[in-house]
Amino acid sequence: MQGGCVRRPHSLWSASHPPTPLADATVEAPLKYTVVVEWSREDACFVAVAPELPGCMSHGESYGEAVETIQEAMDLWTETARALGRDIPQPRGHLLSV
Repeated sequence: MQGGCVRRPHSLWSASHPPTPLADATVEAPLKYTVVVEWSREDACFVAVAPELPGCMSHGESYGEAVETIQEAMDLWTETARALGRDIPQPRGHLLSV
């Protein structure tokens, strides 16, 4: 199974074009989306899905690795949506399973 989000190259900058200082940048609090992590016998790994971000999924050999990779996938999903001018869904809340 492949991750659900496509990587994009990091932007490059040089001394003549340094990044915008934080004082001038708009800083947003990170959005907190529901994540579902399940063991997949078929894929023999943990699969993580962010249901509020269509198509955003990832996997890992351990539960912790799946959580780390889904966070990266969600970041890339939202960055790509912003770059394309698409709406980014607001988190609906938290899911708790016991």
